[in-house]
Amino acid sequence: MYLSIDRLEKDYAICEDQKGNALKIDLKLLPKNIKESDIIKFCDGKYCIEKAMTQKIKNMNSNLLNKIIK
Repeated sequence: MYLSIDRLEKDYAICEDQKGNALKIDLKLLPKNIKESDIIKFCDGKYCIEKAMTQKIKNMNSNLLNKIIK
């Protein structure tokens, strides 16, 4: 299951799953370089940033925005 980092708070990351459910994850469990809009997945006993999926989603959002503003 993929999770999207919605926002970072003091000690937690607020994430959204693919069904739109919000989850609160302790920042200690996430990679140190995590940032808002990153896509993460739980793999091999830890959370990993899915760089290719993050870039794909960013490109899709950018393309959608460009269509809207044209």
